[in-house]
Amino acid sequence: MGLLILVVVMVLSLVLIPFGLPGLWLMIIGALSYSLLLPGSIGWVTLVGATVLAVVAEVLESTLAGKYTRKYGGSLRATWGAIFAVSSAR
Repeated sequence: MGLLILVVVMVLSLVLIPFGLPGLWLMIIGALSYSLLLPGSIGWVTLVGATVLAVVAEVLESTLAGKYTRKYGGSLRATWGAIFAVSSAR
């Protein structure tokens, strides 16, 4: 039953991502919760690795938003606005 709930949380998190909602972080929280409720189910190395990858993805997303704003003619102020908009959408 616990595994089914984890799968449902993961699928719903994937559905949230295109809408700009924090699906990636809900996946991390879901995996952490599952690991705490059922010890030994998901290793700590896996959880830390997934969290590090999530942080790298968020930094890359913010960096690319700023880079492409600048590339297509946005001012420095618009670049920071794009970075803030991407960060605050999560």
